Amino acid sequence: MQDNVQNFLKTTVEQFGVMTQRMGYEHDLAKNRREVYEIINNIGSLTNRNKLVAASKIVEKPVDVDLFLSLPEEMREEYVKMKLEEYSKKTTQKTAQKTTQNLGGHA
Repeated sequence: MQDNVQNFLKTTVEQFGVMTQRMGYEHDLAKNRREVYEIINNIGSLTNRNKLVAASKIVEKPVDVDLFLSLPEEMREEYVKMKLEEYSKKTTQKTAQKTTQNLGGHA
């Protein structure tokens, strides 16, 4: 009986540890997302719409957030412009596909 209680307590403590790590990770992600927008907001050559699009694209993937925040300051604007170009290409492709579909598949 005592072994069962000890195993239960050990498992409970381990689960609390995992939950604490996940909450910390989520907190760090939220902090990093805010930091990404703060940095992008200070890029004067972008419109407000471009700032929002770039920020939303970068924060979609934690790996992009990590890369962006690890870049030297002078490379961040270029990275943002690269993300905006990717977004623009995808949007253009989707529009072309919809147009083709609306024309019954005939271009």
